[in-house]
Amino acid sequence: MRLTLDDIDWRACTLKVSQTKTRQVLQLPLTEEAGDILVQYLQRARPSSPRRELFLRRRAPTGALEHTAVHDILEYRIRRSGLELPPMGCHVLRHSFAVHLLRRGVPMAVIGDALGHRDPQSTSVYLRLAVEDLRTVGLPVPTGGTPSALNLKDWRGKLPRVRTRPPQRLTHAGFRSRLAIPLCAYLEHWRALGRRYSVEEGALRCWDDFLRRHYPSECEVRAEMFQRWALTMPYLHPTVLRNRLRVVRNFLLFHARRHPKTQIPGLETFPKPSPACIPCLISAAQMAHVLATANQLPASHANPLRAQTVRLALLLLFCCGLRRGELLRLQLRHYDSKERLLRIEATKFHKSRLVPLSRSVAQEVGRYLALRRQHRLPLHPESPLIWSCNPLAKQTVYCAPALAGNWRLLCLATGLLDTRGRPPRLHDLRHSFAVAALHRWYRQGAEVQTKLPHLATYMGHICPASTHHYLRLTPDLRQAASRRFHQHAVKIFGGAQ
Repeated sequence: MRLTLDDIDWRACTLKVSQTKTRQVLQLPLTEEAGDILVQYLQRARPSSPRRELFLRRRAPTGALEHTAVHDILEYRIRRSGLELPPMGCHVLRHSFAVHLLRRGVPMAVIGDALGHRDPQSTSVYLRLAVEDLRTVGLPVPTGGTPSALNLKDWRGKLPRVRTRPPQRLTHAGFRSRLAIPLCAYLEHWRALGRRYSVEEGALRCWDDFLRRHYPSECEVRAEMFQRWALTMPYLHPTVLRNRLRVVRNFLLFHARRHPKTQIPGLETFPKPSPACIPCLISAAQMAHVLATANQLPASHANPLRAQTVRLALLLLFCCGLRRGELLRLQLRHYDSKERLLRIEATKFHKSRLVPLSRSVAQEVGRYLALRRQHRLPLHPESPLIWSCNPLAKQTVYCAPALAGNWRLLCLATGLLDTRGRPPRLHDLRHSFAVAALHRWYRQGAEVQTKLPHLATYMGHICPASTHHYLRLTPDLRQAASRRFHQHAVKIFGGAQ
């Protein structure tokens, strides 16, 4: 609403916009259609006035149009149009502009320039796509796999040992050392700020158990106590060990506020973080082989639909790129059978999103729920989607160790192993989903750069830069990218000759 007549350059066909948020001047092209509309407004609608503001009030008091008037005009036009739209502000037009450019194949960098953004993460906020735009991201069910024979006896002994097992497990819940009260206060402090701190609680329980067994009467923390505790965990990966030590160090910083004699270990004594594990990518053919083998899993006393439950869990991980925690937290109320989508609530960084399913995956979910109805298993809205009735567990959701164990069993049966001879991680299915979606767009001839915001939104990332962590340059992708570059380059260099 701060545009003036001097901001329009009719000869250069540009519009100068002074951005108050970034204090930058943005030059936007003025198209012929927009120019014609401006000319009609200046000739027929703008009141005659010596003021230089572009938009003026027609009613008293005369002057520049207030920014709140745009909201009122938009609401009035929506009511006159008869469209059944929810109440919305005029800022939705800026979001719509960005999404329309993306659907027309405009690269994300160009959209950011048009919006006046310097950071791609700012542009990503405006690219909130509709459900049908995201439905093309989900993968179909892999088909054509042949089952392999399952060996249910002593299959765990065939797994190679990478690290030694922990010497003992925790035998009690809660905190029992002399630092139990400050440990509870530390967790309550962060949970009051909205943090879950479930992983951190596990590390603090290990620290508390060590103090209870080796220093039952100590109230002050000394450096040798922390160093001795660190030596009791040689079985952990260096990165995991560093994170666990960091959790306890943060607690000691909190504890030192009231107990100044607490000795704080230095970060330079912690093990250096190792590079991220290279994911083992699973192809659609390999996943079809695993799913066919999963159909042979025998029923258990806890779940008469063990084979169908494991198959559905692996399908959602591979075809939708879900995190394992997101999958196991799904309830039946989170699935909309009419719209064929999942609603992921309060996941990583407390974000929520909609995950549309492909038609074949939605059919798999429907068949699984029909089987649960036949076996008279729980179907109330609060029931877990991935169901299992373990009599020793408080919840009826399939537990993470059991799902990982079935995955390793199926990988051993099908020969799906990584370079170390071990089954891939369940998280590798999320990496495989991202790479498979990228490769499919190359095969379809789509503009991959304009599809990355779709993939980022589908996977629950705020910015496509986070999605790049899951994208690996496979031989198939390298060939597809090379062919795409050749198609564009031959037009340039061929024409020059």
